[in-house]
Amino acid sequence: MNVLEPFFNGVDVPEVLAKKKLLYCIGNYNHQSKMTTKRIARHFGVNHDLFCTVPFHPAYLDAQNDGDIPGCFIRWYGVKKKRFSFDPTSYFMDSIRDSAKKVLNALDIHVQPEDLDDDN
Repeated sequence: MNVLEPFFNGVDVPEVLAKKKLLYCIGNYNHQSKMTTKRIARHFGVNHDLFCTVPFHPAYLDAQNDGDIPGCFIRWYGVKKKRFSFDPTSYFMDSIRDSAKKVLNALDIHVQPEDLDDDN
C-alpha cells in the first residue's frame, strides 16, 4: 500500500487528472497476493468496479521485451476459460477482455457482447 498511498492521498496526482473520472489499472497483478483490487479499493475508499488488471504472465513479459505484444494477443485471441482448472493464459486473457470492456464503458463506447465474440 505504501506505493499507492501518495497517489490516492492526492500527493502524486498530476494536475491533468484532478477532478477527472478515473479507471485504475493494476499491472503485473497477482490474484494470489494479499493486495487484491478489492482490498486496495476498500482501503482507499474507491469503488472496486473502477479497477482493472493486467495479470503477471511470463510469456506476456517476454512479448513486451521482444516488442511483440500484438503477436502475443493474436496467438491467445481464442483462449477461453477452463472449467475445472486454472490456466494462467485464459485467466490473463479474461482479465484483458474485462479491462478492455471497462475502458470502452468509461469512454462511453458501448459495444454489444456479440461484437466481442471470438467468431467475428
